[in-house]
Amino acid sequence: MRALMAILLLPLCLSPPSLSFSPAALPRPPGSRPTFLRCSPPAPAPGPDPLPSEEPSEEPSSSVEPSSSVEPPPPLPSPLSYPRYVLKSLAKLSLLDYSWRRSLFSSLRASSSEATAASRLSGDAAAPLLRPMDAGPDGERGPLGTAEARAVRWLEDVMDAEAARAELIVSGDGEAVRPLSASPFTRSNPLGDVEGRALGLLGEVADAERARVEYAGREDFAGAFTPPSAVPEELQGPLGRAEKMVKGAFSSIAAAETLRSKLSQRGRTEGADGTVVRPMDVPGVLGEVERVVSDIHAAERKRSAAKDEFGGEAPRPMEAAVRGPLGEAEARSVGLVEEIVREESKRLDSLIEARPMEADPDSVPGFAEAFLVGIVRAPVMLVKTIRRVTELFDEVESEGGGEGGE
Repeated sequence: MRALMAILLLPLCLSPPSLSFSPAALPRPPGSRPTFLRCSPPAPAPGPDPLPSEEPSEEPSSSVEPSSSVEPPPPLPSPLSYPRYVLKSLAKLSLLDYSWRRSLFSSLRASSSEATAASRLSGDAAAPLLRPMDAGPDGERGPLGTAEARAVRWLEDVMDAEAARAELIVSGDGEAVRPLSASPFTRSNPLGDVEGRALGLLGEVADAERARVEYAGREDFAGAFTPPSAVPEELQGPLGRAEKMVKGAFSSIAAAETLRSKLSQRGRTEGADGTVVRPMDVPGVLGEVERVVSDIHAAERKRSAAKDEFGGEAPRPMEAAVRGPLGEAEARSVGLVEEIVREESKRLDSLIEARPMEADPDSVPGFAEAFLVGIVRAPVMLVKTIRRVTELFDEVESEGGGEGGE
């Protein structure tokens, strides 16, 4: 047994001296004496004998006094604070991105205004209209320019409001801030306005439903279901007004159909066989729909009858003598398209007269245009070069064949 234990403990004696081992922890048979194995540290490397010192060296003290200059480690953050830390970090990144984008937009806008003013003073060609919104103020822009200007203005307001919200998050040590809370710190807050309207609508619905429940709990109703539109008008909320509107439309249709049925029955009673009162003959929603459909049908019939005047082909709805609803819609659509075409033609002419790659090659539009033009022209130039080299080889071969024949 002792020999087996010595074999098992042999690797421990060969391990580094830092490894401690207690043989008392091993199980042993009763009545036997414990065996202690001594693991000696490795012998030092051979070298010159150290010089004897005149003064005896003092043994190092086993007790080490703590230094007063060492600061205790900071406490570990709580797992519940990780979301606030992440939110604060994202807010800081958002502020950096906002400052970079704002400086870029400001520099581009300043350079565009400077180029426009310089071209006006020098009498040169006007600066190229890179974007539809660069055509001028709101009165001079076309449909695309006006839409782009509104979209850009809305996005800038959103960026400013979100930057103000990010500053509130950073100053609040990662505490979440709703878009509505940033409204007092910015000029315009589109997302905060949307949140405010949504919360106002939900609050109004909740107040109206609470008032409806209290009104239905009175003794005269005796627990019966009360529709939102059945409460007094001062207690009705959005749901009550919507229900009242839908019920009014259906009531109008039902009243118009009842009146039409009575008129038709009266006509048949008086002896007028086949008399049918149409929905458009009585006021109502169905009558308005039938009137529009009837106008479209009449206009299309007249347009088909005018084929002889237009060489056997029916004229366009907007060119017919009697312009119906389809003709009015086509005229408005054609007018919008023509206005967009004029706007884009003007912008294309400005780009052709003063191309960005020629007017300002170092700018971002100039570099982008030069890069794209180079990509497009490279294959064309390569094809022309190959074609020309092939023609030269053909000419050389033909001249060599002619000289050999002679």
